[in-house]
Amino acid sequence: KKQSSTVFVSVHSVMSSADDDTEDTAGLHFQSEIHRYLKLRLKKTEPNCVLTLDYLRCAMSNVVQTLVYKLMCVHASTYHVLSALLRLLSDVEVYLNGCNSLLLVEENKIKEKLDELSTKKLRSKNTVKTSKQLDLAKDLQNVVHNDFDNLRDMRLATNSTLSAIIADRVHIVEMQSFLRFLAGTKIKALFPRCNEPASYTLKHYDGDFQRFLIYNMERATELRCMMEECQLFLYENDPLNRVINKNKTLVMKYPQKQNHKQMTDIHREFDVVNDQMTNMIHAMDKHGSALQELYEMQWRLKKKFVLFVKYHWK
Repeated sequence: KKQSSTVFVSVHSVMSSADDDTEDTAGLHFQSEIHRYLKLRLKKTEPNCVLTLDYLRCAMSNVVQTLVYKLMCVHASTYHVLSALLRLLSDVEVYLNGCNSLLLVEENKIKEKLDELSTKKLRSKNTVKTSKQLDLAKDLQNVVHNDFDNLRDMRLATNSTLSAIIADRVHIVEMQSFLRFLAGTKIKALFPRCNEPASYTLKHYDGDFQRFLIYNMERATELRCMMEECQLFLYENDPLNRVINKNKTLVMKYPQKQNHKQMTDIHREFDVVNDQMTNMIHAMDKHGSALQELYEMQWRLKKKFVLFVKYHWK
């Protein structure tokens, strides 16, 4: 009787503090009492222990429901973070469009310069032939040859610059295609169907703890992989880094054409979004681990309760 009353007091205190516990340990405050109660032998207990055990199961169920609701709220709150991430990727696409426009302007100027060099090179080549035909002095022929070689080297360097710009524009198109795939397929698939936790109760929970825990782990893993993929694209992407460096030079050359957000601002905003998502993933892992432990404890209590009922109320 003394042990039963002790369990009653402990359970009552846990139930009254379950809603205010923010560290997800409300169900663990009385786990020592539960473990001690589970170790009791049937012959050394009294019939009123059945009521105590039933009351304990109700308290555990209340704690579990509170924790499940917190976990569902975390899932629903990912809607705002994913929306911010989509807006951020849209800014990246706008930035790439601006880079592509500047590269196109630079490409046209380089093509004009390349045409001029080609014309000068052709004239210099004709001059070299004429100098040989007229049998001019070697000093004059050397001057003509040097001029021709210089024009040829300038044309090759300009042609190399043009090839690099064309390659950067091709990379921009590929990166924009990847961004559309990332935003339109992967990220949108991770959006919750509704921003209310009740929808999760109907669709993903429905009293099945194991299914809900599996869903929670899968969702946390998908969000973590998606954020890592975005981070690799923004920070460890060599083609993007070349485009960013080239764009900085072109912005200084054509300041009037700058009408989009710079990549430094995008990186700063992504760091904020990444921190928010990291905290949510950490909360999913923490709540899921606590819920798994409580679920196993609740399952053991249920088995013990059935044994006590069969023994005392037969």
